Amino acid sequence: MLDFIVRRRLHLYAAGWLLVLGSILFWGLLEWGSDRLWRYSLSDMLYLAGAVVILATALLAVGASFRYRRLSYLPGILVSGLFGLLVFAGDPLPRDAFANGICGQRSGCHFLTVAPVFNDTVYEVWHAPEPGAWTARRVDTSGFSYSEDGSYIAGAHLKLSGNERILVLARGGYLVDAIDLGTGKVLASDIVVWNDPEREARMRENSARIQSLLDANV
Repeated sequence: MLDFIVRRRLHLYAAGWLLVLGSILFWGLLEWGSDRLWRYSLSDMLYLAGAVVILATALLAVGASFRYRRLSYLPGILVSGLFGLLVFAGDPLPRDAFANGICGQRSGCHFLTVAPVFNDTVYEVWHAPEPGAWTARRVDTSGFSYSEDGSYIAGAHLKLSGNERILVLARGGYLVDAIDLGTGKVLASDIVVWNDPEREARMRENSARIQSLLDANV
């Protein structure tokens, strides 16, 4: 095995990075094309496969460097191993595609995911006719708020009004966003910047507005 790694380590590193870059390119094309959820999951699997190939090659190259006493393997180990670890830990692609879901008798099921954004915590909503359906499509929630500094993200989940017309995103103990499923219009959303001195009060006010929408759509 170590002999094979010594001979093919550069090819294996290249294969891993091609998988990672190809996955990101594939995901970028999806942003302009289909919203089918299974395609995002395929992109995610390619991304993680590339990270695993890079890290496994780097670890085996460490063993080869000790066995053959070849320090020339170390630069590749350090560079690819470090970046492979960052890639694995910083996976930017959608995960837990059917987590935090809510289903209605007429409206089908809606599921919450975290969008592939490095700097902010941005939420996406997917719709499927039933739980586990791989024909899920992304709902246009471009008007939804986001978290710039990682605050107000605990317990993120969806709520559905009694008449199944209003879908609400709750997080951080507040009702934060609401959308009319019939028209696709965002009814209430308030992006509160992290350094706003009135941030807490505005979060409460926005949450109260959304609660009134839920109360009016029983």
